Amino acid sequence: MSHPPIWPNGIEIKFLGLAGESDAGKTMFGAMIDPANTLIRDYEQTAGVYQTGLGFTRIDVPAVMRQRVSNRYKEIQKFEWWLESNRDIKHGQYSVIMDDPIEDLGPGLKAYMGSLHSEYGFKSADSFENMKGIFWGEARAFYKKELLALADKCQTFVFTNHMNYVWINKVCTTKREPKGLETLKELASVYLVLNRKLDQQGKKPRRPNAIVLQSRLANFITTDGKIDPIAILPAAFTDATPDAIRAYILKPADPNTKKKSEKVPAEPPMSEDERAVLAHDTAVAQKEASQAETEANETALARLNRQATRQAELTATANKAAPATPAAKPPATPAKKPVKSKLRVAPADPTSKRDDEPCGTFWSDEVVRLMYELKFSRGKAVKILTYFGAKKIPELTQGQAIRLVETLKAKLLKQRTAAMLNSPAPVSEEDIPF
Repeated sequence: MSHPPIWPNGIEIKFLGLAGESDAGKTMFGAMIDPANTLIRDYEQTAGVYQTGLGFTRIDVPAVMRQRVSNRYKEIQKFEWWLESNRDIKHGQYSVIMDDPIEDLGPGLKAYMGSLHSEYGFKSADSFENMKGIFWGEARAFYKKELLALADKCQTFVFTNHMNYVWINKVCTTKREPKGLETLKELASVYLVLNRKLDQQGKKPRRPNAIVLQSRLANFITTDGKIDPIAILPAAFTDATPDAIRAYILKPADPNTKKKSEKVPAEPPMSEDERAVLAHDTAVAQKEASQAETEANETALARLNRQATRQAELTATANKAAPATPAAKPPATPAKKPVKSKLRVAPADPTSKRDDEPCGTFWSDEVVRLMYELKFSRGKAVKILTYFGAKKIPELTQGQAIRLVETLKAKLLKQRTAAMLNSPAPVSEEDIPF
């Protein structure tokens, strides 16, 4: 089954993102592209009001989940239904498929990936999720493959998102951005932020205004053998509808336009008071994070010490029960040439017994996590382990692992501080994914 092209001039818009506050016109925009051949999976029961007038196919997802499970269905069950629904859609059955809003799948994706922990070599969902860099890297890759397979079944896959506050250095600012994983922006051919702000007369416009967050639509001209791309969409436009995009495809925006409606309004700069508040809040957040990390480390050390004490008691009991045997003299081994490492590691404590105990899973995972966050190459990691006389991380003693963790944390803090002073960056998706 195939449908006539929904965009003119052979232009393909495989992924169309629509973001905005409530009542910005996101659902209406997506439903108007090709209503008769559109499937909308409605996660908030908001598309029903347009179904009679436009005639699209709609799945009331909350109602489906209540019928399949109960009113207490879990997010992972909803995500598993989404995967099944994707498989059930036939190629070419619809010209437009729309998930409204797609951010509703976020918690389910996280729970579903956690359930696959054993496939990725982890003992539990928690241990997998704690390795945030690895976990979200695998989650994004899985999500991306599913979205690409789904978009291949239609001409345009539409996703909508609500807006969220921007966080800088774990401090909330007044700026807004679309929710959802970065994967959606990577895939989007066109990504619009819609709004229906009141005009000067205090009236809400019938059609939304759009700011073009991202657009890959372009025409190409050749001048003196050189190919130049010409953007089809302007930076912003009013009366934002699917027909407005079609009109720009037929007649691209003038890059030298002086139309106020096709320019993004400039954001007012931060005042000195706002900068001072942001700096203060950032310092407080960093202090609280440091205290929380210290408390977590102290708790972990206390637990490990209790385990070591218990193990020593069991060993002493076993030694009393077993007959005494002469200790075997270990074979002589040639002295190893010390390996130099640029990483300055805290010296060993000669009074500590932890240098005779294995590092254990907790400290081993900490070393792996910190090396991953610092983006150490395999060669660098091997060189550091060789410095300690180990070939693999689990071969480290507890004392060695603790000193290495302290050194790596100091290096990571120094790296993040330098990055913050140069150019403050928003909090990563690993911290606030949805």
